[in-house]
Amino acid sequence: MNQSSTSFWKSVAYIRFGLFYIAVQYFVEKNNNIFKYIFYFLGLILIFLFLDSILQFLTHSNLFGMVAIDHPRVSSIFGEEQILGSYVVRFLPFFLATYFILNLKTYRTNFFMFLVFVSSIFVLIISGERMAFFYGLFVIFFTFIFLVKKNFTTILLFLTILFSSVSLITFNEDLKKRIVNQTLNEFGLTENKEHIIDYAVEKPFFNDVYLVSAAHQSYFKTAFNMFSDKPLIGHGIKSFRKYCSDVKFQANVESCATHPHNIYLEILSETGFFTFSIVLSLFLYLSYNLLLYLFKKRSFHKYELSLICCFMISLWPLATTGSFFNNWLSMIFFYPLGFYLAKKHNLKK
Repeated sequence: MNQSSTSFWKSVAYIRFGLFYIAVQYFVEKNNNIFKYIFYFLGLILIFLFLDSILQFLTHSNLFGMVAIDHPRVSSIFGEEQILGSYVVRFLPFFLATYFILNLKTYRTNFFMFLVFVSSIFVLIISGERMAFFYGLFVIFFTFIFLVKKNFTTILLFLTILFSSVSLITFNEDLKKRIVNQTLNEFGLTENKEHIIDYAVEKPFFNDVYLVSAAHQSYFKTAFNMFSDKPLIGHGIKSFRKYCSDVKFQANVESCATHPHNIYLEILSETGFFTFSIVLSLFLYLSYNLLLYLFKKRSFHKYELSLICCFMISLWPLATTGSFFNNWLSMIFFYPLGFYLAKKHNLKK
């Protein structure tokens, strides 16, 4: 089967996420109690991941005997797939959305929400996933700016969480090496050049600075070369892994991977400018509406803002990401979308 046929069937198969979104919206509209179930169920899952991750961080092994293969990074029940931080940070705003939808405001509910929030931030740190950690900082600031009242208590809590997060990374040498030192090294901002030995063929983007890392910069260049060759329709879904080794596109001999590690460059190279413009327009639309909300020219319920936070994390352009067409990442995008539109539909009725 040639690449065009393969891409066509993969495109058809992607319709399943549209059906998934419709199913979510249908069940939400038919059962309002679903928010309460999800609030406690998802909260308990996040707390379990917190406890399991702590055990793996301290003992190298979790509750099920799964060993951390790249300690001090932990992956809990996800094993070799080191997506723990990404999973938690993408579901945390969704958990907050269910909290605001329920609007119970009891001591028990408030304490449970706060416990889950703090536990999740801690998991993001010890997961060692740097992008997930930065997303976590985004969630903290987003929560403070858009979701809570600005009084002495919330300001104190905000500063405590922020200070505790920075302190944990600063005073734990392993976490500091992973999140701070390695990040600076890969950008080329230190004298340590060991990180680019395998990518010596890739020159820095500016002076001695790389775009994220020498490896990522190679992927980005290859994806852009593929886009330049077919700017309107791209080379087909999941085609990067096939064409990245083609001398016509490859930036260097080390520039091949399963995807370009940035959703916008992946969309440009595989599906072209039209699809890219749709996704980018959605991100700009959400950003514009958040600005309107800040200037009190647009109103949102807090659950809507929490779900918008989910979308902003999925659509943030200046980030290294998994594949846009990955099953679990697509599911995480369409899942809150069903809740967002279902709730708006109920409000209109």
